[in-house]
Amino acid sequence: MKNQAVKETKRYHTTLYRNVKLFKKGSWLDKPDTVVMNLARKLGRVNNLLVLDLGAGVGRHAIPIAKIIGKNNGKVICVDYLKVAEEKLIENSIKYHVEEYVDSHFCDVSRFHIKKDNYNLIIAHSVLEHLNAKKLLASVIKNMILGTKKGGYNYIIFTTQLEEYEVKTKKKIAPQIEINLGTREASRLITKLYRNWRVISLRTVPYREILKRNKQDILWKCKYISLIAKK
Repeated sequence: MKNQAVKETKRYHTTLYRNVKLFKKGSWLDKPDTVVMNLARKLGRVNNLLVLDLGAGVGRHAIPIAKIIGKNNGKVICVDYLKVAEEKLIENSIKYHVEEYVDSHFCDVSRFHIKKDNYNLIIAHSVLEHLNAKKLLASVIKNMILGTKKGGYNYIIFTTQLEEYEVKTKKKIAPQIEINLGTREASRLITKLYRNWRVISLRTVPYREILKRNKQDILWKCKYISLIAKK
């Protein structure tokens, strides 16, 4: 089941990135997350700002952030484990004239070395649930915490309690996700890890979507955990 979830994640994102243009309306690549942009604007006047975007994809967040922080010699470090994501990110950074401020790394998030006290903002938007093993979750978050400068921010969106159903038959099926924690368990873990930070916001957001998988409509139902914290 775990291997199937890994394969499905790669298949879904590879197909999306190859066929859907960045900022195309009607997809989740349409626009960046509002919180991400608010944080980028808040920090945007800092010279030589460093932002780490884990699971950066094709630049949904990195491109608009680079437009803001590049004016003061800032840079967005992007990490993704799909080669197509890196290729499209480079294409998009050139297209939107921010290639000077975007640094792409083809690497699994859990293996990327996060330098200590190095980043003003670290984003992990819908990526931590795709780590290969549950034991890596706390490890990656600890590295994010260590890698953030004093006064810097972490922003996490994490999928929990995912349930999937075939729309036509209403049959419940195995959720295609690598780490599927209960909401309470995930909240306790995040609260514990960020106990020495100022937690600006920690929310649980119900979410549902109908998506296509193997030509079938699948109801995707979960609760997102959203964290904004300052070191």
